[in-house]
Amino acid sequence: MIENPGVKMKELLTKFSTKQISLKELATECAYWYLDCFDEIKIKPLPTIPNRLQEYYNSDEAMRQKTPREFWLLEEVRNYFDQKKLVEHENKTNLYHLKTHLEHIAPGDFIAIQKFREKIIEFESKYLY
Repeated sequence: MIENPGVKMKELLTKFSTKQISLKELATECAYWYLDCFDEIKIKPLPTIPNRLQEYYNSDEAMRQKTPREFWLLEEVRNYFDQKKLVEHENKTNLYHLKTHLEHIAPGDFIAIQKFREKIIEFESKYLY
């Protein structure tokens, strides 16, 4: 893990803006930097379903139809769906970045490629989209 990521980012962007490195080299540097952060990149679990919502899901069709519209406006129900959407988005974003950065790893770097593939499989297998 890089001790001071802000300094590293500034350094890379300076090198790129002064044409010391190309866009491809910048992307490669970022991919290896991302690899260095793998301990921090974890699948976030979905939030716990509130009891009221679980009861709704467990009820039969007739009971569901009798559920008033206000139920969906309850703070705990709205918060659950908001949190769920945020977690899903973060997990999908991490998977996207894993796949994108993998494209910039040197073809002969089998160890790094394997680490990326394992992390991608971890995200794809534990979190169904």
